[in-house]
Amino acid sequence: MHFSFSPIAMAFSLYLYSAPLPAMNQAFNTGRLGKTALLPFICMGVNCFLWGTYGFAIWNVKVFGTAMVGLICAIYYTAVYYALCEEKDMLWNYLQIAIIFITGTVWYTFYIVSTVHAPYNLGLIASFINVLMYGSPAAELPTICRTRNTESMPIGTALATFLCSIFWWLYGLELADPFLILSLIHI
Repeated sequence: MHFSFSPIAMAFSLYLYSAPLPAMNQAFNTGRLGKTALLPFICMGVNCFLWGTYGFAIWNVKVFGTAMVGLICAIYYTAVYYALCEEKDMLWNYLQIAIIFITGTVWYTFYIVSTVHAPYNLGLIASFINVLMYGSPAAELPTICRTRNTESMPIGTALATFLCSIFWWLYGLELADPFLILSLIHI
């Protein structure tokens, strides 16, 4: 019997994607966002869309399925954020940038570059965006240092991010997939 790191990587990803759920449900129920930041949700959505597209292009249901769950979570978190935020213009600016980036990436990958090279290009771009997604909570570091309050960056999420990266990296080594291996570059 062959051991695979994919179930562990998928489990940590699902935990990571669902980690904001209690806080977003509480925000929805109370009508207040509190210290919730928007950027991690936008980055999560872009990241999951690109990894889902990559998983589809290489016919890897584990990568595709995990990314689609993350995309659904990101859409939900962004919708709750939109319903409760006061600065809707900022949210729309982020969404427009994300949509333009995703559209440009997919158009470039599937219509400019040959479909043979599409997985390579998607993997490269998804690996780069992966670094942004995992690094997006760092945008809160100035606030954390100023207020000495880590509420906006829970330690459990940071640990899950680290473990998620390790297990996707191990799964990448198992498959000899350079882009899953590259996903560890942010640590």
